[in-house]
Amino acid sequence: MNETSTAPAAATGELLIQLADKLTGYRPTDPMHEATRLALAVVFAQRRYGYTTAAEVAERDVLRHAPRVRPEITRGEYALLLRKAAAAGGQL
Repeated sequence: MNETSTAPAAATGELLIQLADKLTGYRPTDPMHEATRLALAVVFAQRRYGYTTAAEVAERDVLRHAPRVRPEITRGEYALLLRKAAAAGGQL
């Protein structure tokens, strides 16, 4: 997990799994970038909650539990880290 030692809430875990599915379903062998992590968090939060305060909260929660992107990691490898973070909250 990223800057927290608590498990993600169920809704956050579901969003982490959705991000992981996107990364493994589209160009999983391409490099992962921090900008992609940030963009996916906002896009998936807004898809779920619209342009609301709830989406902003969800985005922050996803980013808190999604680890920062390490150099040389692929999108597929990063998806595994997202699934691990979601599993800590009982998702999967």
